[in-house]
Amino acid sequence: MKKCFLIMTLCIAAFSAYAQSDKAYDSLVAALKQAATEKDDSARLALYDAIVQSFGVATIGQTA
Repeated sequence: MKKCFLIMTLCIAAFSAYAQSDKAYDSLVAALKQAATEKDDSARLALYDAIVQSFGVATIGQTA
């Protein structure tokens, strides 16, 4: 019985972590789509900069 409870708890924890990661991915995709549809180059670059800062996306040459 304890093993069954432990397995159920681990499955719920894994599902919860997976669900939370999808939300961040969906937000990133929506932000990238919005930036891609922007016609003004300076506005598009500003959106990309905001995406990089808010999502913590590293650029080439950056070190932690």
